[in-house]
Amino acid sequence: MNKTLLILLSLTLASCRTYTSDIKKEIAFSGQEFDLELFEGKWLANSRTNKDHYRIFRKDFNVEYSDKRILSFELKKDSIFIYVMNRTFIGRLIHLDKQEVYILWG
Repeated sequence: MNKTLLILLSLTLASCRTYTSDIKKEIAFSGQEFDLELFEGKWLANSRTNKDHYRIFRKDFNVEYSDKRILSFELKKDSIFIYVMNRTFIGRLIHLDKQEVYILWG
């Protein structure tokens, strides 16, 4: 009986493992609600600690950070996905105009 429970527990734990997939190299838009022309360009990050950090969203679906890191991003409807190694940062585009973009992260 104990061996059976141990085997079932092991199988359950093994089936709960998560796998990381390769980052997409080709990014596509699907149902974009915000004007991409307004989104492209340089935006201040408005960090609490450093007010001069910025991001440049480029036409090739990469975002360049002020510290020279370049990461892939994807927009789907009102959501933004930024891919960093084996992690994905997800935010929701709340407001976008010529002066500001507001993204709710998390």
